[in-house]
Amino acid sequence: MDVSVFAQMEDEDALLIIQLLQEDAEEALANTMGKGKQPGGTETDQQLALELFLEELKDAKVCATDRSMAEGIQGNTAQLQVTSQASTPLDDEATVAGDLPESSDWATSRQQEAGVQKRHCEACRDPKHSAELAKAPCGHEYCRGCLTHLFQDAMLDESLFPPRCCNQHIPLAQNRLFLDSEVAREYPKKALEFSTPNRTYCHNQHCASFIPQEQCLELVAACEACDARTCIACKGPAHGGDCPNDGQLQEVLRLAIEQGWQRCSNCWGMIELHTGCNHMT
Repeated sequence: MDVSVFAQMEDEDALLIIQLLQEDAEEALANTMGKGKQPGGTETDQQLALELFLEELKDAKVCATDRSMAEGIQGNTAQLQVTSQASTPLDDEATVAGDLPESSDWATSRQQEAGVQKRHCEACRDPKHSAELAKAPCGHEYCRGCLTHLFQDAMLDESLFPPRCCNQHIPLAQNRLFLDSEVAREYPKKALEFSTPNRTYCHNQHCASFIPQEQCLELVAACEACDARTCIACKGPAHGGDCPNDGQLQEVLRLAIEQGWQRCSNCWGMIELHTGCNHMT
């Protein structure tokens, strides 16, 4: 859910809806906590999504509360100005010349424009409240939508990774609340993928998921997405025997022939004769 929609509502309505959503999300999170965490103590995707949603609601509630307080202060200021102007007698010349005090509606709108200080998103240039803007390390500020697009582009195009502004990396941790929950969840996976040398992807063309190194055993990578097994050396389907595309293995085999080494019939490891006969059991 895009919590920015609350900015388009009346403050009282927004605060009521936010409160109801918070209660529902907290109840749902409590139910998932009762089911425990994933193996290894990590949180489930559902738990992480609910926690992120609660943080977004908390941020939206702060914005709505601040906006309500600011509007109340501005309304009081405008009323004082109108009262002061009404208590000042006007002479006939001023009345004839049309130098009349401004209406209360106009005074209120003018005070609101002057009192609420808004800043601009660096990308879309739309005016935003300060609480709706994320600040990059260089000082430039981005609205929720533009920051999410910045992270999404970096996840799709490795040349844009990590997301940057003024050549400075924009960290996830300090900006998680401003990002779409799915982007915040998937970004660490992309960071791991892009930082891995000699990556292995699932050979299944309908999957092609990145396989982390911890899911690789010897020369076989197991894909958690589709359960396919991929050869790390040739990047094709896992197969028995030696892989002809494994350059290091081929070099060892060439050296074994030169040195007269043999291979164990059980583990296929290289054996060099030290003492005794050539017979192996």
